[in-house]
Amino acid sequence: MRFLHWFRKWKLHSDQEYEVTWFVSWSRYPVCARNVAEFLAEDRKVTLTIFVACLCYYWDPYYQEELRRLCQRRDRPYATVKIMSYGEFQQCWDKFMDNQRLYKP
Repeated sequence: MRFLHWFRKWKLHSDQEYEVTWFVSWSRYPVCARNVAEFLAEDRKVTLTIFVACLCYYWDPYYQEELRRLCQRRDRPYATVKIMSYGEFQQCWDKFMDNQRLYKP
């Protein structure tokens, strides 16, 4: 939600399209998925790809409904959700995490 707050403040150029990639450790709560879908519906210049390490509560109909809302639209999807492979997760961990501080004895 912080990203959406920050992104809304940012002045987008009307003649450009924006492709945003998120790397997340687990799928967000259904309310967050709905808020992201609403944000993307407001500005059709933004396309979002979400790489998730763990898709949580995928069996829950409420979670399914909100993830479906996030990913389905008639002309193009609001967002694409992809499950990371172990290699993608490792690459994300190595590139984006401050893992020097996480594992000091």
